[in-house]
Amino acid sequence: SLLRTKILITSSKYTLDLIKSHWDISHLKSDFIYPTYHIKKMPFKNKPPNKVTRFISICRIEKRKGLLQSLVALKKLELKGLNFFWDIIGEGPQLKEIKEKCYELKLNSKVFFHGKIKNNEIKNNFLQNSDIFLMPSFQDKYSIEGFGLSYIEAARFGIPSIAGASGGAPEAVENEKNGWCVDPNNYDLLIKIIEKAIINIKERRQLGINALKRFECELNGEQAIKKLISIINQVLIG
Repeated sequence: SLLRTKILITSSKYTLDLIKSHWDISHLKSDFIYPTYHIKKMPFKNKPPNKVTRFISICRIEKRKGLLQSLVALKKLELKGLNFFWDIIGEGPQLKEIKEKCYELKLNSKVFFHGKIKNNEIKNNFLQNSDIFLMPSFQDKYSIEGFGLSYIEAARFGIPSIAGASGGAPEAVENEKNGWCVDPNNYDLLIKIIEKAIINIKERRQLGINALKRFECELNGEQAIKKLISIINQVLIG
């Protein structure tokens, strides 16, 4: 496939570097474009933070998304007296395990499972009413986050993310610039970051503003399409 290819586009610099480490692609034009083609700019509605911090996760619910570790971390913070709500949207092989852990930790009144939502307007309403996007992904054997479109969809609403520290996630969320990157298996650090996100409302809102600005300047669909056309023209025109 690579021998008959003229242009190679990957979804992140991480993915491109991974390919370069396994194959010689010096004969073709290669670059990365964050795959936000479908995410358009929209009027931003600024709103005050919720009285109780509201987390949201929208993803395939599997081990490497870090949701189980996040659940345990939130329980520890609840025992410290911190309050929160968490909306989880999606389905996947770990859903049953997380639901059972939620019941075991007695967090049923704070964590809400909404299943898979196909209607974008409903998902956008959830995002609009959230404070923090929570998905601290990590590498599970050969499975890893290549980029993380959900972080960008949250950024469009001025919502900072707690993302993973591996794969392409740190490209989607720049640590301490428009969110936080953390390995969820480092429980002490994960708890520290989630606690900071709940308590330090001013910092959290600033990171959300930064995330929105980066989306509007660099990561919206229009920018992705422009970069793709530019790369194609470079090859065709020479």
